[in-house]
Amino acid sequence: MENDLELKCYIADKRNKTLYNGYKEWEEDYLPWLTKTDPNSPYNDPDSLDREDYNYEYYRDIAVFLNEREKEFFSEKSRYWYKACEKDKDTYGIGVYTKAECKSGKEIFYLKSDQFGFSAPFENLTKKHPYEYCIEKSRDKSVDDASVLKKVSKWIYYSRTIGGAFLWPLENNNGEWNKEPTINHVRGRKDTQEDRVDLTLAWIREFYLGSNTSKLLKGHLKEWLEHFIDPVESSSNICKSGFSNYVKFFMFDDFVDEVLLPKDITSKELKSLYEHRYTTGKERLGQFDEEKICVVLENVCSLICSRSNRMMEKIKKMKSVSIDAFK
Repeated sequence: MENDLELKCYIADKRNKTLYNGYKEWEEDYLPWLTKTDPNSPYNDPDSLDREDYNYEYYRDIAVFLNEREKEFFSEKSRYWYKACEKDKDTYGIGVYTKAECKSGKEIFYLKSDQFGFSAPFENLTKKHPYEYCIEKSRDKSVDDASVLKKVSKWIYYSRTIGGAFLWPLENNNGEWNKEPTINHVRGRKDTQEDRVDLTLAWIREFYLGSNTSKLLKGHLKEWLEHFIDPVESSSNICKSGFSNYVKFFMFDDFVDEVLLPKDITSKELKSLYEHRYTTGKERLGQFDEEKICVVLENVCSLICSRSNRMMEKIKKMKSVSIDAFK
């Protein structure tokens, strides 16, 4: 990660409501909390529900990326437009529009991000996620605590760069928008995907191959994923190009192999998920030893940094697209 030191991180200091200005500033704040010398965690998710300025900056940058990718991938007739919602919106995230909705200013749905760099540790490690597993299993093996905590601090920081999240639509129930996408909670369950990016990409791939029977695949989520299917294939149950389009649009190229099979994040060599072992429903992250948990966390962070670098290169060349231009 030495080459990624300039990557923009979207973690906000919970106390002063501003983004951290570089890793060193973050580490100086976060390590004292991890070592219990400071009782108050400074961590705040990039996509928290606080609706502060730092959230807007995060979603604004994502919207800039999405607008440029739409121009590259779709005609004006079939593309979407995106705009980060202002703080006074009841639903905070990114508004999605067709050209017609651009003129009316009414969103067809909203997008929220879903971090796949795993949940940051809770106070006293009370919840069991990969970072807690790493810390606890390292202590069980009497591994140097300070070096482990520094790794955890770095993994968390770099996984909260722009390439560390999926985007999912909100559903509308009786005129009210949900606060979070339903799939967020399902992805995090230990009996499903445990927030694993590889298993989630496999789930998305199966949707495009017509073999995903999940009850979640309806409403705006189905509409969102179908957006990336080539129109000539839209009448087919098997949309082979859909997953390829999805991977390329969102720059997930490093997360899949040469034949678009998701890479297994539990494999040190990042072998194909299907070649190495499709572990969903069989093996849980909490069953791994300290060394294998570290492999998972390092793999995920490395892949996120690679994706973030590519996305930030794209963003730096762009200018934000204002929805006012389409009124």
